[in-house]
Amino acid sequence: MHQFLLFCEHQPVRPKSSDVFPGFTFGGPILKDRIFGFVGFNPEWNDVENVLNYGPTNGGLQHFSQNTQTYYTTARVDAVVTQKMRVFGSWLYQLQRQTGETGGNINYADSTSGFFNSFTGCFGAATSAANPCISNGVPPFALSHSLGYVAPNITTNVGADFTITPRLVATTRFGYYFENYHDFGYPTTGTINFFAGSGIGGTQACAGGVDCAPLPSQLQQGNGSFNMPQNSNYTTRNANKAIQFDQSLAWFKSGWKGTHNFKFGYDLNRLSNDLDQHFNAPYIQFLPGTAITYKAQGTVGATGPIRLNA
Repeated sequence: MHQFLLFCEHQPVRPKSSDVFPGFTFGGPILKDRIFGFVGFNPEWNDVENVLNYGPTNGGLQHFSQNTQTYYTTARVDAVVTQKMRVFGSWLYQLQRQTGETGGNINYADSTSGFFNSFTGCFGAATSAANPCISNGVPPFALSHSLGYVAPNITTNVGADFTITPRLVATTRFGYYFENYHDFGYPTTGTINFFAGSGIGGTQACAGGVDCAPLPSQLQQGNGSFNMPQNSNYTTRNANKAIQFDQSLAWFKSGWKGTHNFKFGYDLNRLSNDLDQHFNAPYIQFLPGTAITYKAQGTVGATGPIRLNA
């Protein structure tokens, strides 16, 4: 007896991609022996483009792209105020912006062998009149290039070192951090209609299981269909803020079989987060042709004015 096993490997169509990471740095004395400066800038531009075949009846070839830009910027200034005091200030900026939420995700790519793609409901390059799509898949508007996020953030630090005496040194540090991630491009008006069941060919539920009139045209949608881009975690504001202050005093003592350092100080650290996250628009879930029984989960539901029974 002989057994033969056939393995089919899903090889995705390779997307077009590029990653450009230019930059420069510049530093040196601003005022000889007194002030020194440094600045650096390194932006990164990452672009990915993919093509999905939605079939001749659903739009054909659709081009999707995802672009991510990150701007790394830093600067620092050091200064000698007096022989006993040195100060510095530094600044770090790392804004990131992305457009095209999932257009470049290779997990959704068509297969080079024409296998079924559940994301499009089609068979990639093998899609034809003889081999049509078997479902509508995720609509192209869900991958619109206008959808994305932006996350500006900044970190600032200042400090001073003061040599009070040859044995006593005071150190001061203050730091501030802020980032505000937020989504953009999603519609915030209208209503998201999501079909958790298929209404195609379905009928309204009737007593005794008897078929009734066909569903209204607006309910004759396939399972998983929706009418606009949706994001259950749509973020209008996710602001993180951090403040830190350090003050210390160090005393150096020599002569006790070596040099010893005694340090005393105070540290303050404050963190905060301001978050506003929700569906981008009112969300309605449809289960056409399905009878649903409402069951109260608590006292309010059991005694409230709204009772649903099917």
